[in-house]
Parts: sequence; structure tokens; C-alpha cells
Amino acid sequence: MKNLQDTNSINYLNHVGLIHVTGEDAADFLQRQFTNDIEQVTKSKFGKGAYLTHQGRIIANFLIFRTNDGFLIAVSNTLVDALSKKLRFFVFRSRVVIDTEPDLIILGAIGGKAIENLLAVLNDSAPEGKKNVHLQHDRLVFAPTGPIPRLGLILSTSVADILQHLSAGSDSTDWERVDLLAGYPWITSQTSESLVAQAVNLDLVDSLSLTKGCYPGQEIVARLHYKRRVNRRMARAFSQTQVEPGTKVSSSVSAGKTGEVINSVKSKAGAITQLLVSLPVEFLSHETLSAADEVSISVLRDELPYEIPEATR
Repeated sequence: MKNLQDTNSINYLNHVGLIHVTGEDAADFLQRQFTNDIEQVTKSKFGKGAYLTHQGRIIANFLIFRTNDGFLIAVSNTLVDALSKKLRFFVFRSRVVIDTEPDLIILGAIGGKAIENLLAVLNDSAPEGKKNVHLQHDRLVFAPTGPIPRLGLILSTSVADILQHLSAGSDSTDWERVDLLAGYPWITSQTSESLVAQAVNLDLVDSLSLTKGCYPGQEIVARLHYKRRVNRRMARAFSQTQVEPGTKVSSSVSAGKTGEVINSVKSKAGAITQLLVSLPVEFLSHETLSAADEVSISVLRDELPYEIPEATR
């Protein structure tokens, strides 16, 4: 954490891809498909949401932005094609067009100095007050919440040459580390359709609406919430060995039950792998778990910036 607080870097967020949804019915269509309230997504405020199977399992989660002609969805680059295909399947007669956006890139500035440098080159300003998006005709600037100041930038590759002298790196791991500290998961192809929304704390990071209309998996989300039957939650953990997303995690004192690694990123020093792991609730009180090949995983209790309700019961 201390090393990250000293970070000032600008990087290509190559772990994320973009889907563009346009057309007269785009907002209504997405409102019927996604877990978050699309009406709350404006040109000055982005949203966080997910797309679920009818059984309530997460196909993908994402950030979503409203643009002048529709919506941009930022999703794991391993799921761009799969999510686009699934959404197109349900368009039917809706006036909606769904395209991937290989000609758009996302940059991320971490730390006050890097943000200042990026804005100076753009001759732009950061979102202020309750706004977390600043939309221009050729770019979109957004400010995620988290323990360290960050600024994201979506722009076309044809505009990117104005940023060349910033020496933007090709590695997104600094950004991924901050998402991990913020307790925000990214579902990838390795974990898609594996877990329900509450199992990765999507209800605790403003990605679920319990008041809007129906969407795929909504009954499962509501049942787990109102009947308080959430039996899996996500926690931070670490390992001395690299552990890939999708790896099963077990406990010596709870035979037959397993958790699952959601995200894995090397620490700034490089010696430790930081993890987000979805676990049976009873695992949250365990200090040490094990993964494949007898790899030891240490659970970090109370190391998320929000409270897990089940951990206090």
C-alpha cells in the first residue's frame, strides 16, 4: 500500500476492452439487461454493473459511460467478444447497434503528479463535485473512487499521439492493484458464469439495483438480499506464489467446500501476489487457505474499504 501511494504513472489499461451500444432503444435495452440502473448513468456520472445469466451467475461486470450517441461499456478484454455476442442475441426488434471498439484506447493516470501532467497535456480539467465523468467531443475523462487518486481517459487512437511524450507504459498492473485495494473485482473469461453477484461483493460496490425493473438473474439477487442467504463473499488475500484467476481454494477445516480466486496481481515489490478471492463465509475467519499444488494463501481480514455484513454475524 505504501509503495502504491508513492506511484505516479500513466499506463495503457490493456486489461480492459470497450463495447459501444447505440440506437434509439439503447437505454431501454440495457436497462432490461443489466443489474445497475441505467437511468442513473449520465454524461457526468458513470455506473458500475454486471450482466447475469438467468440463474444469477455473473457473465461479466463493467463500468458504463453515457456518450453523445449511446453508451460505452468497459469490460475485461477477455470478455468483449462474448458479452457483445450475448447482448446481440437479445436485441430482437429493438433499435440497437452493438459494436466492439478496437480504435478506442483507455489510459489511466495514478497519483497526483501523473494526473496533473495528463490534464496539462489535454488542456482539460478533472470532474468536480459529484461528477465523476468529463465528456468532450474527442475523449472521456473519468475519476474512479479508491484509496489512491486516479484518472481514466478514453480516446481514439488517432488522438493518442498528443500523449506520446508522456511515456505511457504498456502495463496496467498499477491500475489493477488499486482496483484490488478498492475491493472492486473484474470478472474474466476464467471466472465468467461461475459465481453469483453477491459472492464477489457487487452489492457492496454499487453494482446492483434492488429497486429498478426486472433483468436476467434479478430474482436470485433479490432472494439472496432479502432472505439474507449470502453464503459466499469476497476478501483480499495474498500468496508468495503466482495464483491464476479461477483457481479453487480450500480449507483444511471445511472439507468439501471451496472458494475461487477472482483477481491476481503482483505487488509493487514483486515478491507477493495480491488476490481477490471469493470464499464461503466461514472461510473469512480462517487465516490460511490452500490452492492447487499446495500453494498457501493468507486471508487479509478487514482489509477492504467497506464492511462485509456476514463477517460480523
